[in-house]
Amino acid sequence: GFESAYHALLLLGLAHILYQSQTPSAAFLAGLGRQGIVAAFAVVEGISVVILSILFVQEYGLTGVAAAIAIPIVIVGTIARPLYVCYAFNIRISEYYLKCILKPWALLALLGLGGWLLRPQEFLTTWILLVVFSMIAGFLYAFLSYNFALSPEVKRTAKKYVTQMLACKPISSEK
Repeated sequence: GFESAYHALLLLGLAHILYQSQTPSAAFLAGLGRQGIVAAFAVVEGISVVILSILFVQEYGLTGVAAAIAIPIVIVGTIARPLYVCYAFNIRISEYYLKCILKPWALLALLGLGGWLLRPQEFLTTWILLVVFSMIAGFLYAFLSYNFALSPEVKRTAKKYVTQMLACKPISSEK
């Protein structure tokens, strides 16, 4: 089994979901010619992972290394970079987090609590069950995000792009 890897996978999964919620901020910075800032955040994140891994591996093993990866991902990707975006483009931090972050993170917290209460490590005894469970959780998060976190305008845009992709048509940015 992989019971010993459960906590490491959980830490990494949650950290990456939080991080992915802020991926547009990196693309936004890069698209506006601030690749140096994006690179600086990546370097700080990478150096932090190495240092924390060295510090945590002896005491905490695999879970410690997962935490060493997760901590910089969350701090840099979901706090520092969004704060920089708000500062650089004169966006109120409270407005940014309320409009862009609150609902997806609330859904993540709800799903995380559900996962904790289900105690999946008790019944996920094979890799295939883990993959299937992870896919179900991912689809559930996407479904809930679409239905409860996205504005009607974003939903229309998403429908348009998905329809174009399914029809194998080039995606245009025209309305």
